[in-house]
Amino acid sequence: MLDRVTLRTKFVALIVVVLLAIAAVAMPLIRDQARQRDAADRSRDRVRIAASLGEFLDRLGREATLTSWFVTSGEPTVRAELAAARPLTDRSARVIDSHRSAESRTAPIGVALRAVSAQWAALRSARVRFDRRLASDDQVLVQFDRSTSRVVEAFDVIAMEPSGLASTDARHDPARALDARAQLAALERNAVTSQAAVMTAVVRHEVSPRLIQRLRSIADRQRAAPDTIVAGAGSPAGVETGAWREFRSHARTTVAYRAPTLVGRLPFVTATEWWRVSGLEIDAIEQIGRAVDRSGTATTARGAEHARSTLVRTALTLALCALILILATSQLSRSVRRAIRSVTKPAATNPTVPAAAAAQRAAADETPGSTIARPDVPLAPAVAVLPLPRRTREPGSPEPGIPLVVPARRNPDEVFELVARFEAGLRRARPAPDRMPVSKSAPKR
Repeated sequence: MLDRVTLRTKFVALIVVVLLAIAAVAMPLIRDQARQRDAADRSRDRVRIAASLGEFLDRLGREATLTSWFVTSGEPTVRAELAAARPLTDRSARVIDSHRSAESRTAPIGVALRAVSAQWAALRSARVRFDRRLASDDQVLVQFDRSTSRVVEAFDVIAMEPSGLASTDARHDPARALDARAQLAALERNAVTSQAAVMTAVVRHEVSPRLIQRLRSIADRQRAAPDTIVAGAGSPAGVETGAWREFRSHARTTVAYRAPTLVGRLPFVTATEWWRVSGLEIDAIEQIGRAVDRSGTATTARGAEHARSTLVRTALTLALCALILILATSQLSRSVRRAIRSVTKPAATNPTVPAAAAAQRAAADETPGSTIARPDVPLAPAVAVLPLPRRTREPGSPEPGIPLVVPARRNPDEVFELVARFEAGLRRARPAPDRMPVSKSAPKR
């Protein structure tokens, strides 16, 4: 079956087989790098969502404290600050809505963002009661506490979502940045709730039992929050040690100012002073959160770029190997065909066609079973002059070889078979050597 396949088809089949082997080796690597690229893109989107949630939490906490201050005191200056802070919160909420529409296909993150948006819609509808001072300070604290709780839950969902990004260095893993951002969100939520609650007590000059209970729960959460673990998770993510020292210093000052309220006494601080002191702690947390967001964005960008460059290099290497294989096989095919053409030259280039035809007919007549064309069969238009060994040449032949007619479009194996049969016929046709004369001086037997 393979004898009937042309030489060009055999070379094409060889190229296809080798290309399939290269593809079988390279395709797993290409798929792995493509998965790494997609995982890096998903991680970068999650880091962006976390940054947007962090900004929304900052704006929401500022509005919560100002709203509690205004509902309790009704000061015009506080109302003006509250009116300036609300557009910033609305802008951050619109960014969350845009992320929600983009991430609606992923169930956990989409559900968490929808919960944040739903709670924010309820808070916006309650703003009218807050502006008219128809709500109590406890109602204000409850509404804002629910909103911040939804934001922290969204942070936890984003941090627990598997990224699928393989990182060679644990210090540059985006999952660590997201985990640190979730813990920072919990710290900031406690600080914001504590700021609004103590502000209510300072403005009202009264610490109610419900307010004491809320402040004690906040203090318990802050003591249970492993700040050392947060620092350990944040430091590799690009947070400087000085930022953590500054945060701890402001946190100790805030705890000292808030300590009397835990036992039902008023803190020795004015509303303006408490706004400044507690704001320093919240600003330190925001600064650390922004550093973590920048580190996570840079890490995911590097991961995506590395995956893309590796994917491109792998594809180019595969294409180069295929090109080299095709060129090498093509060159080998040309060499083989050139060698065959050198054996089977056109008849027009050989002037000894009649002699070659006669020699072919004689060899065909004397060789039994030969496949060389008979006299009654028209000769093929191709003639090959093969240089035969010296022992098969005629002593007086002017030609360097004996012409042999080879039919055109013959398989190279048939050509060499014809040459072998032609040489065998010449051996049988050569006359026997003359007997040597017997010398007279030779002894007789």
